[in-house]
Amino acid sequence: MGPIHQSTLYDIEVGRAEDSYIFGVNGKRYLDLRSGLWNVSLGYKKELYENICTSFSEILKDGIPFIDIHSYRHKSYDDFSKMLLDFINHKNSNFKRVFYTNSGSEGTELAIKISRQISKEKKTIISFKDGYHGTFFGGMAVSGIDEHITDVYAPKPLDFKFLKTPTNIDSLNLIVDFLENNSEKIAAFFIEPIVGSGGTLIIKNDYLDTIIRICREKDILVVFDEVATGFYRTGTKFKFHALRYAPDMIILSKSINNGILPFGTVIVNEKIENMLGFSHIEHFSTQNGNVLGVVSAYKTLEYYKKHNDCILNSVKEIETIYQNALNLENIFFRGQGGMLSIPITNKSTMFSLINRLKNFGILTYYYISPDGECGLTIFPSLLIEKNKFQKAMKVIIKMIKETYS
Repeated sequence: MGPIHQSTLYDIEVGRAEDSYIFGVNGKRYLDLRSGLWNVSLGYKKELYENICTSFSEILKDGIPFIDIHSYRHKSYDDFSKMLLDFINHKNSNFKRVFYTNSGSEGTELAIKISRQISKEKKTIISFKDGYHGTFFGGMAVSGIDEHITDVYAPKPLDFKFLKTPTNIDSLNLIVDFLENNSEKIAAFFIEPIVGSGGTLIIKNDYLDTIIRICREKDILVVFDEVATGFYRTGTKFKFHALRYAPDMIILSKSINNGILPFGTVIVNEKIENMLGFSHIEHFSTQNGNVLGVVSAYKTLEYYKKHNDCILNSVKEIETIYQNALNLENIFFRGQGGMLSIPITNKSTMFSLINRLKNFGILTYYYISPDGECGLTIFPSLLIEKNKFQKAMKVIIKMIKETYS
């Protein structure tokens, strides 16, 4: 979040938005290459919003925008959970139950509680040192990227261990050794399958499969945080769909309802559902299962399903555009699907570049990793007009080259 008196990143007062554009109250148009905060993945789509407005009007007419999910039933709860399970289950998975939350941060909190609930005496939770999993106490404790920033909130709960993100075989081997030598202590492994906030760190599919396989052998739960990677962002519906093995738990938020309302889910497989049995999980907030939130996610998922092939093809085109453009100019980058990061020399240069791009009418985001690397992060709308994206990439490349000339 930062200092309470800090100015906003762009100093833009937003008046409206449409497709991939945000408009300031002064009428200036900006191409949003960050999809809100990675959550407006479909862009500011009129068709989607009109469908959701219609559903909202019907709910409000009935007078039930909110009911207590702990005390009552509602058709939307079952309708959405069934559709989501059908959408997320793949040949390698067997997810059975959906828990409703209000954010990715809350999802991490719940996933930690579930992990501890069923892991008995195993107390340690591990994650990547570049990973980010939210700002609640559980999320801060499991986020390696914020380890030192959040020291002011110490002591942090539980026993957490950060391991180097396995971007090469040596770091993978270190993880394998740690798992094999400490399995009797480890309750769960929290994994961002692509580490977004750390600068789009790509982990090879066979590395992820190796980690999941060993965790299964050692009775360690695997939790995938697909808050950023879920819903087509990496080129498949979910990143785990590209793997041989599936995690035990998945945390979702952000693109689940295109950023319309605070909403998220934690999804568990049959193994965890059976292990939980009738256990009491001390987790609840008043707005869990907010009917408008559930319906916004339901209508968004309908939109994803209707446009499935179009979105998949569009993400492939996005990836091809930035790969070709950056490779042509020999600019180093890391990217997959609709996730792209370009390292920049230092923070001062990075923020100056972001400001210059803003003044031109292009909005990008940034990352700062624990080892000090920083740069641009670009998460365009999955349905962005390709000629607009190509032109934007040319401008970005031109300004990067000017920065170093």
